[in-house]
Amino acid sequence: MCMLLTADTKVKVGRGNQERFINFYDAYCSKDKSASPHNAIDIVVNNSDTVGLIQGSIWLKKAKDFYNGYSHASSLAFSSLAIKNGRSIVGGGYNPEKDSIYYNHLQFAKRFSFQLPELISSIAKRDLTKLVKSPI
Repeated sequence: MCMLLTADTKVKVGRGNQERFINFYDAYCSKDKSASPHNAIDIVVNNSDTVGLIQGSIWLKKAKDFYNGYSHASSLAFSSLAIKNGRSIVGGGYNPEKDSIYYNHLQFAKRFSFQLPELISSIAKRDLTKLVKSPI
């Protein structure tokens, strides 16, 4: 969302007949559904050159695909515990047979974290003063 809200250019949203170019900040402020946060990663990946993501659109797409698996049932969710009082503990059990799954998850998170400084640096170098129009 930071990349899109601070982009000093229009970005392409939608597909086919619905494709159009928008100023993401203005669209977000006016509650345009195409500027919804759940669309942000796809919009950044599809407009990577436009929004200044010089490197990293591939890892960003892979990260989205990886973490989308955790919004639905996954092998890590099977480690969850349901307690009698109705609460649940996600990842509450350790299962040695799943060591390779845990390892792969942590390795991916580690690779992802190495990309963040470049992304943060890219956003930090932007001139945001011209974007200060009104509070969101």
